[in-house]
Amino acid sequence: MSIPKKLLNYLQQKKAEYEFVPHKTVFTAFDLAQTLHRKSKEVVKTLVVKLNGKEPVVVMLTADKNLDKKKFLNVVNAWMMHKKAPPEALELKEKIRGRARTLEFANEKWLREKVMGKPGATPSFGSLLKMPLFVDKQVLTLKTLLINSGGYETSIKMSVAEFKKLERCVEGRFSALRK
Repeated sequence: MSIPKKLLNYLQQKKAEYEFVPHKTVFTAFDLAQTLHRKSKEVVKTLVVKLNGKEPVVVMLTADKNLDKKKFLNVVNAWMMHKKAPPEALELKEKIRGRARTLEFANEKWLREKVMGKPGATPSFGSLLKMPLFVDKQVLTLKTLLINSGGYETSIKMSVAEFKKLERCVEGRFSALRK
């Protein structure tokens, strides 16, 4: 098991209820679902995208969906522009100088240098990564999450309720059917 020490410490400090699920090497959430004989809508994938080409945020979707960029930008902007926006929304708004106009997926080189875990296996803990976390509402309808642990051979199984205790997330509808 190659779980980043920082992630292990985070889960222990928060007294989180979780279990590690070992499996064969997989590089995508869709492959994880097939390996564990689960439906792809029961497995979560984590994306890191950069807003306006610079500010990274974490996005969680079910493995059977893709990110709808237009819907996602609308969710981000609504969160930042809300009259009762939290401090992290205002900070992001300032960093990107107003509205989120574009998004791009973080590349492997950037992920290797800046994010914990292996590229494509980024853990879904925005607070640990010091990035805002956006969760598609379909993810929150699940009872249990299977999420990345930072490596390709182990995942983390955790209830949605437990995850919500640990993480402050922005909820929205920004997924599209996988093509």
